[in-house]
Amino acid sequence: METKAGVGYSELFDSYDAGKECALEAIKKFNGNSVSMAVIFTTVRHDAEQFQKGIKEIIGPDTPLIGGYSVGIITNTHLGYDGYQAGILCICSDSMHFDAIIEHNICLDEYECGKKIAAQLNSKPYIGNPFLFLCYDAVDRSSGRLKMNMATPLCKALNEEIDCNVFPIFGAGLTGDMMFRPTKQWFNNAIFQNSAIGLVFSGSAKIDSVIMHGCEPASDYHTVTKTKGTLILEIDNIPALDFIQNLVGDSLSFEDYGFFLTISMNRGEKYSKFNPKDFSNRMCVNVNKESKAIIMVEPDITEGTEIIFMRRSVDFDYMKKATTELIQKIKDEGKTPRFAFYIDCAGRAAHYYGSDIEDASILQKNLNNIPLFGFYSGVEIARLNGKAEPLDWTGVLHIISE
Repeated sequence: METKAGVGYSELFDSYDAGKECALEAIKKFNGNSVSMAVIFTTVRHDAEQFQKGIKEIIGPDTPLIGGYSVGIITNTHLGYDGYQAGILCICSDSMHFDAIIEHNICLDEYECGKKIAAQLNSKPYIGNPFLFLCYDAVDRSSGRLKMNMATPLCKALNEEIDCNVFPIFGAGLTGDMMFRPTKQWFNNAIFQNSAIGLVFSGSAKIDSVIMHGCEPASDYHTVTKTKGTLILEIDNIPALDFIQNLVGDSLSFEDYGFFLTISMNRGEKYSKFNPKDFSNRMCVNVNKESKAIIMVEPDITEGTEIIFMRRSVDFDYMKKATTELIQKIKDEGKTPRFAFYIDCAGRAAHYYGSDIEDASILQKNLNNIPLFGFYSGVEIARLNGKAEPLDWTGVLHIISE
């Protein structure tokens, strides 16, 4: 049986009905064949139990599935966020193999969670060239206060145990909206929080990816000279807020720094020609005026780290070229695209970025007939220079083929 993929979308308010609508649309070309695997995402506005119930009503109670909350959904024909958006990817295949995995309590120790995921992967004899789609709960409100679960220690543990050149890892940190309300994750017939869920593709499945960067350098190199956790306290021995204000002048107020100010680390050769593939971006999420610090989304910018300040600039021509070149590469290698994932930073959505064009619309126009399932994330995880790397302000396109 040839592998088929179907995508469904809904904006119905009723979560049960939304689940049914998504699933019915996704399987309408399956000709009665059963669903091998389902991936589901909705915004935080949906009731997780009712949405799952609606999905299972259509695809069957025993069909394996994974998913979670996201800021919004992207398909070939629909795109939306911050409402009642919901979506599903259904896959029907005899040749692709799927293995859903889960680890709980990422909020207790992200690094240890990564170690346990790696142990699961290393314990199984996967066929072909396996790769992992990994999503984790980025929002921890178990203490009653907001705390972000971090991708940096999670990826560090994975990179220590897994060779991402051989076993690629991609995915996202999940947030259900821009207010960081508690998120939920689906795993088969259960619903969890503070979990990391994964789907291993193996057998005939192949993956090709491209990172759609949205930033370019806007400064020379500078050195972080004092930090505390996710706080950058000093840059070039100057209080961080004073340094940045001297750099940008009055064009930005402190209130504008959160989710706008972007810092990058060059993983390639210093002062070489700018190559977006070498840069790992990090977003500022807030400021601490008392300590004159900026608060970053990840804790990996430490004392001694060389950084570059970035200017946000989503190049739609570049996105079109990158998409068409990736498709051509796949075809040149004799592979057949089956479906695509697009994981898009929520900050790149037009409403937040201040653009008249949604960046995901470029993919909708240029993926041809490849089924597209995407969502808006808090953090993107992709392979960068052979390692699983947390990214910000990117859109990452993955095409799964045979």
